[in-house]
Amino acid sequence: MIELLIKNLGVNHTQAMGGVGLILQVAKDKLDGSDFAEIAKHITGLDDILDAAPKTGGLLGKLGGLASGLGSGGENLAVISRLGAGFSKLDLGSDMAMKFFPVIESYFREKNDEAVDAIINKVIGKMG
Repeated sequence: MIELLIKNLGVNHTQAMGGVGLILQVAKDKLDGSDFAEIAKHITGLDDILDAAPKTGGLLGKLGGLASGLGSGGENLAVISRLGAGFSKLDLGSDMAMKFFPVIESYFREKNDEAVDAIINKVIGKMG
């Protein structure tokens, strides 16, 4: 997956690892444990990827926390804020976060695992 992001989006290794780590942290927060475990089976070096995600605390993290209290619309705003803050720390624009999703989705589609595909679609639906 990391190599696909580097090849398709022109990001460096640190940016790819950090971006995927952020997205997977959000997915982990949004999914129940069994769904995330199903995804995790297909990711080599998951702990390293999660550890590579930049920390998104500070003011933007607090604003995201406030936004999540506004219901589902606020929850989506909180996710966008969290991803935007993290991608900024990777020297990537927030628009780049949206470019990561199709590459990650295609990575899992290549695994030909319908359960994972359904879970990924559920996560993307919860983020959008």
